[in-house]
Amino acid sequence: MNAEGLRATCPGAGTALPGTSGGSPAALADRLARAGHLTSAWRDTFTRVDRAWFLPDRVWIRIRGEDSYHPVGRTAEPTRWHALSHDDQAIVTHVEDTQVKANQ
Repeated sequence: MNAEGLRATCPGAGTALPGTSGGSPAALADRLARAGHLTSAWRDTFTRVDRAWFLPDRVWIRIRGEDSYHPVGRTAEPTRWHALSHDDQAIVTHVEDTQVKANQ
């Protein structure tokens, strides 16, 4: 999936594709610091600890204009999953009573 396709299905994630300016803990730290959400005291720690280490293999996102959550699997959609792990948005790690395709 290209950056435009990712932005269309996952608002805010288009700049977080690996290999671009947003695909790393350091790039996320830069964005958060510029927005005033990350102090210099926390910057080094935030940059050294990859948020992806703490995410399960399946995360859930809301699609703009929809009322439900959609799974994004690390194995099924690795580029999208990785982009989400370095994006400045909430990621849901557990949803109750879900039915998803086996390959997600």
